[in-house]
Amino acid sequence: LEMDVLDGLGFNLKIYHAKRPIEAFINRIRNKRGESKDTSNKMKIYADKLRRRAIQLARDSYYGDASLLFPPSQIGLACILMINRRMREETNADGKKNNDVVGHLDDEALMDASLSSSSPSCPQKRQLLLAQLDKVSAEIKRGEDLAVGYGKDETKGPLNENAFKILKRLQKCLNPKFNPESEEYKRLQREKKRKRDEEESAQNKREQEEDRRREAKLLGAGDEEDDKPFVLHRNDDFVPKRRKQELQPPPPLPFR
Repeated sequence: LEMDVLDGLGFNLKIYHAKRPIEAFINRIRNKRGESKDTSNKMKIYADKLRRRAIQLARDSYYGDASLLFPPSQIGLACILMINRRMREETNADGKKNNDVVGHLDDEALMDASLSSSSPSCPQKRQLLLAQLDKVSAEIKRGEDLAVGYGKDETKGPLNENAFKILKRLQKCLNPKFNPESEEYKRLQREKKRKRDEEESAQNKREQEEDRRREAKLLGAGDEEDDKPFVLHRNDDFVPKRRKQELQPPPPLPFR
């Protein structure tokens, strides 16, 4: 029935996750040709690292409201930008030389590598897109902070205790008629079984009574003499019908 209702409403159960646009953006970055073969190889290695961390960040964003406020494509691109900035900061903090490809990918370079050729190339539109991605990044960061907080051991204990208390309260609010372990559910099942047995017994009685009436009708019951014993009476007025005389063949002719 649910599928018929969904079909009538024209509704589908597709859920668009930010992972798909992240994969598309990473493929463009991975296939981006550099000035040399060495640069292209570094770009592929960097894209693989970027992909793993961006997908994890997209999953953490579900702790917040980002998926309810922004489309998956913007969330995916914002995750890539956030991870790219973090990786660039980590590389600069380590004091390494910026001969790695991470040090050469600023926001503009990453946008050029990840976006397709049909994307807006106008500087004003590009700035508007970056401003929108900053809003998305702020919402993703809030979801990530919640995910990190929920993942701590000192937070899991109180959360589990609160969840157990809420579940205990909900069990009192739940309808006991649908809980197989409740006495109300067992009582209703016994009542249903009793009614079912009574209906089957009544049906059997009706069938037996119908069979008795049918048998009495065949035996001639229901007359004025029902209170007397059943006796076969002789019909003196019965006159059997005469059979038609069968045609006799003519006698044989005498021989001369």
